[in-house]
Amino acid sequence: MNKIFKVFFLSLIVSASTCMFAQETAIQPTTLIEEVEYEIYEVQKSEGWYRISKKFNISQAELKQANPDKAGGLKLGDKLRIPVKPAPKTPAATPQDNYIRHKLQPKETLYGLSKRYGVSIEEIVKLNPETSQRMAIGTELIIPVVAPTTTQTTATVTAENTTAPQKVEAQEPLTPDAKSTSQPLPQQHTANTEVIPTMPSMETTAQDSLQMIPGELPIRIAFLLPFMLDAPTKDASADKFIEFYEGALLAIEDAKKQGVNIEVHTFDIEKNDIKIQLVLNRPEMKLMDAIIGPAYPTQVEHASTFAFDNKINTFIPFTSEVPALQINPYLYQFNTPVEYEAASISRAVLAVKSSPTVIMLNTPEATTDNCLQLKDSFKSKNIKVKEITVTTENKDSLVNYFQTNGNYLVFFNNDRYKNISQYIDVLNRVNNMNIELIGGYNWLGHKEEIHLPFYYASLFVPDSKRWKQKEYTRSFDHYFGHPLSTGFPRYDMLGYDITSMVLNGLNQYGPGGLQQEMPNYRYNGVQSSIQFVRKNPMGGCTNSVLTVLRYANGRTTEIEVK
Repeated sequence: MNKIFKVFFLSLIVSASTCMFAQETAIQPTTLIEEVEYEIYEVQKSEGWYRISKKFNISQAELKQANPDKAGGLKLGDKLRIPVKPAPKTPAATPQDNYIRHKLQPKETLYGLSKRYGVSIEEIVKLNPETSQRMAIGTELIIPVVAPTTTQTTATVTAENTTAPQKVEAQEPLTPDAKSTSQPLPQQHTANTEVIPTMPSMETTAQDSLQMIPGELPIRIAFLLPFMLDAPTKDASADKFIEFYEGALLAIEDAKKQGVNIEVHTFDIEKNDIKIQLVLNRPEMKLMDAIIGPAYPTQVEHASTFAFDNKINTFIPFTSEVPALQINPYLYQFNTPVEYEAASISRAVLAVKSSPTVIMLNTPEATTDNCLQLKDSFKSKNIKVKEITVTTENKDSLVNYFQTNGNYLVFFNNDRYKNISQYIDVLNRVNNMNIELIGGYNWLGHKEEIHLPFYYASLFVPDSKRWKQKEYTRSFDHYFGHPLSTGFPRYDMLGYDITSMVLNGLNQYGPGGLQQEMPNYRYNGVQSSIQFVRKNPMGGCTNSVLTVLRYANGRTTEIEVK
């Protein structure tokens, strides 16, 4: 791998100088109705109550109250009355009061202001409560004056001094009280053509695609990942998380090209509980719009509590062990639950294989939960499951349980290929029995050794169905240009898809709107499709998009289930 970045805390400000009112012709002259001044605004494509309210810095309730005739919903070309707010009165600030006034400029962020004036973000928010919402350019902020000796400085990578997502090398290990400095690495890997992947669409039945909305104020997002940069020896698992983050940087770069401001905070939380607790105690973490990570179950518990207490949407990319998902509405789990996977496989297989004899082979290996769920799923569909105990000693007798020209569907109590390969070898030698297997995604690495057709479920779409993967790969090679640690699925593509989905959702609906709107959308990315469903009204969401495939004779076929 090219020079690996070493970072405990990276603050990457990605900005673009665009105006919030991108289509000025849609705003008409003001008019006076019942002594209230309004602007008349024409609804543009893809706009709803949330988008328009944020565009004009008013609440949805105020907007709906001013337009009672639009209670049934908005459509393209509708004329809306926009209440014109009087300029807010702010208390006078004088040098004697130890405060100054600052008028918000394009590309400025709370984080940048805190570093410029040497004060904490919390101090600015305390004096300016409106900063918890999106603000318009020109907003006046009250900034406390602090002695220069207390100022901390942080170097940032901005849109003006970088042409591509950058890695940085950190200096000494940082603590929450330490100063942070960063330096960009050399320029990206050269290539003949620059190809930047476009933001994949989020689709609904009413609208095929949603475009990102240019805006001045940033989306704040934090990555909590185990880069293991300070480990005494190289950690074999770290490369995949670095690649995940590289894909995320490409998604951020892509959003930046669409005029979106993004403030990124990235932390190496290693694999222990102390690191993540130190990070979650940092004051800026409470201002995040979204968190991506962590990876390991014990750290997820801390992040779940933090997300619930501070109402921050948190996306868990890697683990399915998220007990708080039942009671925490701010959690989003990428992996599908095992019971959903089992139901999807049984439904898909029965749709193409009529009235099979279903056999579960119980080996000495420990029974996995997904195999138990699969057995229960067949039984719930009134399909009898015949269980056969098999060991190394009696494996050759398996042939006695099958008849010529039968119709068999076989799965094991453990789907790890290395644990059951010897039994599959026996079944490979059985001829004219019409045996098909149900396996796991891990079987793909051994498909040349399996002579029988087998079914499996996947969160990832086969390469043949994603022409966008080729364009994305060219972009990744252009910017990073190093071999990958994994084959398929690719962790960098996972990082791109999840980050793109999160940025799309925050850009369209804001942090609060995700609770209501995110489960209504299906996101089709480079490698994965994602549609969240809420497990219960008070709980979080899990990804429901799972593809069932059949591999036979060197070909993979997707099983469509009506």
